[in-house]
Amino acid sequence: MGMLPSHGQSDTEGTHPVLQKRPPREVLNSDLLALPEREREAWLHGAVSQMVTVLSKDKPESARCVEDWYFKVGDGADNLPVAMKRYSDLPASATILALARQFCPEA
Repeated sequence: MGMLPSHGQSDTEGTHPVLQKRPPREVLNSDLLALPEREREAWLHGAVSQMVTVLSKDKPESARCVEDWYFKVGDGADNLPVAMKRYSDLPASATILALARQFCPEA
């Protein structure tokens, strides 16, 4: 069995039951909202962590800001699911970026 989340069962080809084999840029907010809460939180945690990693090379202050927004002093972890429900037809990655830029305009 492949490295798939524990909540969803895959078919014999390793296809996720909700996300299928779509790349992250094609995953909609509605797709993530259909996941069990822990799986959705893990996906968002990974996406924000990746954003911080990418920013850290050329924009370390922005990386720290995004990290604070989601993981520490900000309200990213609380506001992100609300925005995902409101804009369920948009890509999740675009929603993450838009909210991060509200808190960290240079991100």
